[in-house]
Amino acid sequence: MRWAALLAIAAPLCAQTAQQLEFFEKQIRPILATKCYGCHGPQANPVRAHLRLDSRDGLRKGGDTGPVLVPGDSSSSLLLKAVSYTNLDLRMPPTGKLSDAEIAALKQWIDMGAPDPRTNASAVSAPRALDLERGKRHWAFKPIAKPAARPELPAGEPASKRVWLRRVTYDLTGLPPTRAEIAAYLADNSPNADRRVVDRLLASPHYGERWGRHWLDLVRFAETNGHEFDNDKLDAWQFRDYIIRAFNEDVPYNQLVREHIAGDLLPAKRLSRDGAFWESPLGTGFYWFGEVLNSAVDSVKSRTDQVDNQIDVMGKTFLGLTVACARCHDHKFDPIPTMDYYSLAGYLHSTSMQEAVIDSPQRKRDIAAARAKVSRVSHERQPEFPLRPNDLLFASFDNRVPDGWTVQGVPDAAGALEFTGSYTSPKFTMPKLWVHVRLRGTKTEKGLKERARCASPSSPTTTRASTSILAARAGNGSPCA
Repeated sequence: MRWAALLAIAAPLCAQTAQQLEFFEKQIRPILATKCYGCHGPQANPVRAHLRLDSRDGLRKGGDTGPVLVPGDSSSSLLLKAVSYTNLDLRMPPTGKLSDAEIAALKQWIDMGAPDPRTNASAVSAPRALDLERGKRHWAFKPIAKPAARPELPAGEPASKRVWLRRVTYDLTGLPPTRAEIAAYLADNSPNADRRVVDRLLASPHYGERWGRHWLDLVRFAETNGHEFDNDKLDAWQFRDYIIRAFNEDVPYNQLVREHIAGDLLPAKRLSRDGAFWESPLGTGFYWFGEVLNSAVDSVKSRTDQVDNQIDVMGKTFLGLTVACARCHDHKFDPIPTMDYYSLAGYLHSTSMQEAVIDSPQRKRDIAAARAKVSRVSHERQPEFPLRPNDLLFASFDNRVPDGWTVQGVPDAAGALEFTGSYTSPKFTMPKLWVHVRLRGTKTEKGLKERARCASPSSPTTTRASTSILAARAGNGSPCA
């Protein structure tokens, strides 16, 4: 029986010439694999029209509409009619018509009897279920072990003191040794001379600058957004300096990772050495160094691509894995399912970029005390322009923004003498007939005069002042013309 089965399979194969089989492999199989298997192959879910084109028997069996192939008669084959787009209700593939050369190849193949070396086994293997336990046994997920003993390689000649100093200085700081450093090292013949050099280089601020650059490459550090206008990424230097300080201060790696992932949420944040600001929240800046599209047409896709980039960078930097592949499919070797990818993406989709103050509590208290001192001194100052007889001061901008005024802009810390924006006064009832507005320009520009404006008593009005207003006075004056 076994021999009979083998003979039954071999019989149709022997009837196909080598040239016909070569024609199928070079011309027909690529068309089926690239244009048909997506809907009619082993990975299609569901298989469209119950038609499988990935095996010889499946092709001859057909689908919901019956057989699609009549070997030796292309004009009667439904397959050729579908790819020729002659029937408005049956056009395959639906993504676009095949080229004329591909249609001609299919026609020639059918007319020669549709030789097909494929057996009942699928031409494309079914997707393998993800085996997490098998993936965990991969060598990359095992603890580092001492390698098996190997024959020792002969050591090279020892480097001279001058060569060694040049190598180690370039390696740790990226800079050549100075003449003074060379002279000091050559003159030091003590057993700890090398140790002192290494300690000095590790304590150099250039050490963090040299090795921090490699970390900045991992997190794709950039100071602009890319894309059309390539706008600046505001305060990107804060992350750069954070990394340099972390290397120079020998921050533990696990602490650095936690600060990158969620430095703003850590229960015990790390302070800078001078105690002026929080270091930990700065680590989260690495999320936002990717490209930013200017006025993205598809905002949902743009945000999804941004999260994909964040996952990709996070996986490569901290895991050494291309986790982003799981956006479309389970990893074929690494134990990373698509479910894990989208679970992580959910966290990032709920995360947004915000500007925050990172001043330490002590620095906030110092700033508050300084502001209180400035305010106290400002209140003690006399008005810059003394009041004239019968004048009443309505509002002075010499020291601060008066109460009740609307500020549109940002005054400096000392008050409103330096200001970008505008002031809008509250509504008020004029106690007198005249309102004088003293402009800064009147101090130096003789062409500008005080402007008078008439208003009846108890007349509510609103005054909009420019940035040059120093004081507004209400007082008696000449009657209106």
